Amino acid sequence: NNFMPATGKVLHYSEPAGPGIRVDSGIMAGMEIPIDYDPIMAKLIVHAPDRETAITKMIKALHSYKILGVKTSMRFMVDALAHPEFAAGNTYTSFIENHMSERETGQDECKELAVAVAAVASMTQARKTSHVGGAGEAAVASPWDSIGQWQIGDAINE
Repeated sequence: NNFMPATGKVLHYSEPAGPGIRVDSGIMAGMEIPIDYDPIMAKLIVHAPDRETAITKMIKALHSYKILGVKTSMRFMVDALAHPEFAAGNTYTSFIENHMSERETGQDECKELAVAVAAVASMTQARKTSHVGGAGEAAVASPWDSIGQWQIGDAINE
């Protein structure tokens, strides 16, 4: 998408949190992002004593960020942060062009994952009325609690 604004409805939004992690955001779940919205929907900032620790903290924070419904650049950010040249501090204006232009996007896998997750969510919703032993517990755990970080509309699905 070449960093163009992504429009659509934010279906789910959960920010990372913890010491040295800050998010500056103006979006929330249920919000419709219009075409004239700033392409930077949120800024994730981390603080650490050195570059290596900051990179590790940022990657972990990106993996715990949950945004569904709109495309984001989170997968790209993780890939850039994990690149050996970035880790070494060798960044310059043509870094993306020279090191990130050939990365695989994984769009097909992402679409397949989105369909699978939607099916699981639908089945879970249908079963919410059944309870285990009258204890009030849902018979099926929420799929949102049982899977790792993923996102519909972009190539991140770890």
